[in-house]
Amino acid sequence: MKLTVIIPAYNEQDRLQPSLEQYAAFYEARREADAEILVVVNGSTDRTEEVARAFAARHQHHERQQGKQGAGVERRRGAERVP
Repeated sequence: MKLTVIIPAYNEQDRLQPSLEQYAAFYEARREADAEILVVVNGSTDRTEEVARAFAARHQHHERQQGKQGAGVERRRGAERVP
């Protein structure tokens, strides 16, 4: 079973890195779990996107979304990507 963790992020430069590291460590410790972390940068005006890209460079893939439309919209967008 594949698990996708969707994280809508708006101006989360200080909290995003520790959260991503904790998620990654949790799922990497359970190698039997097929998991991905999807960060949806939601129109942030701080360094949130830079933090997400740096994490993605060390792990996998990052996709960019434009504009702030609310967490619900961003979760649905992320969920549409999950097969």
